[in-house]
Amino acid sequence: MKKVQEQIEQLEQDVLSMGIYASTMVLDVFKSMSGDKKIDIEAMYKNDRILCDYERTIETKSVSILVEESLFGTNFRQVFAALKIISDLERIGHQAMHMAEIIDQNEFSFLFLDPAYEELAKQTTKMVIDTMLAYKNKDRTLASQVIENDERVDRCFNQVKRNIIKHEKMDRREMTNGILLAKYLERISDHTAHICMNRADF
Repeated sequence: MKKVQEQIEQLEQDVLSMGIYASTMVLDVFKSMSGDKKIDIEAMYKNDRILCDYERTIETKSVSILVEESLFGTNFRQVFAALKIISDLERIGHQAMHMAEIIDQNEFSFLFLDPAYEELAKQTTKMVIDTMLAYKNKDRTLASQVIENDERVDRCFNQVKRNIIKHEKMDRREMTNGILLAKYLERISDHTAHICMNRADF
């Protein structure tokens, strides 16, 4: 039993490490959107590859534990939750990567002056960070706040879409990319809420 618990603790540490990389990618995108720094596309590609490596490692460990040990109750839920969570983390990383590619190839400085867009990016980034803090500390209250904030992000996304559509200075390409970036942020927030709902201890 002690061996199983140690394996699960290591598994959760790996999930947390993967989450740190995903959070870093989202934070870097947010900083580039707010004008604090230029996006480092090569660093984003590197972190995306690291995320994929973590996902494969955690999947292998999880399946090994499930096959070798007769798990039940909390232990089974923890391992199964880890498998679900890494899927969301991998998607968060990929969506941040797609955002970085769009930002790297386009100029959006005037777009991000929109208060609704700034709020969308800020809240989504906060949700990613809070999700990993809740995971690390098994914080049910913080996890519940993340889930509730998903609706707030949805409202921001809808407002951003309306603002972009009626923006007079945008051409079709800028409008398309602007909405795509907003949609990626909205999807990232959905994944954070999903992680908090899937965490066995919440």
